[in-house]
Amino acid sequence: MRPRGAGTSKARETLSGGGGGLPGVTETMTNKERVQEGLRRLREDRLEKLNHLRKRGIDPYPPRFERQHLSGEVKESFERGDLDGKVTLAGRITAIRDHGKSCFIDIEDGEGRIQTYFRRDDIGEEDYRVVDCLDIGDFLGVSGTVFRTRRGEITLHVDSFEILSKSLRPPPIVKEATDEESGRSVVHDAFSDKEQRYRQRYLDLMVNKD
Repeated sequence: MRPRGAGTSKARETLSGGGGGLPGVTETMTNKERVQEGLRRLREDRLEKLNHLRKRGIDPYPPRFERQHLSGEVKESFERGDLDGKVTLAGRITAIRDHGKSCFIDIEDGEGRIQTYFRRDDIGEEDYRVVDCLDIGDFLGVSGTVFRTRRGEITLHVDSFEILSKSLRPPPIVKEATDEESGRSVVHDAFSDKEQRYRQRYLDLMVNKD
């Protein structure tokens, strides 16, 4: 399995341009060939993780999960100060930020996005190795307590989790940046082709909020 320190930012799965330094992607390839080779390597990587989970006795597609809360209601309750006890959420992973012995994972459900915090010392070495098998697009169930980070973001401190569905293909990753000259917001890798949005409605609903 790939070492945790290798390419910890999940933004590496963006395949526009030169292939993002993925093995097997060379400068002699056309842009289309780079994208195709990059997608093939990413799918192989995800299949390897899927097999690793199964070897550990983990079902990557469990039949059920009891979600108790939604992200929106959790945030509202926390702001009001009436959120008590453990919270159990489920959603699709939209971002992973690795910090070695801990990581932040954003998940999105029907009410929006919430940040979750995983710490190796809290969930244990074995379970933390499972976190390395997670990718953007996977569905994840998490339980824990809510706190506010030093940056002011409401976050779920995870004490237990379950993989609900392992995604084998990387979803489109839409990124926004501010142009230094004009100050305008620039969208990269937008899933905006009208015909493609109709053909792949499931991706359209995943990426575009309007």
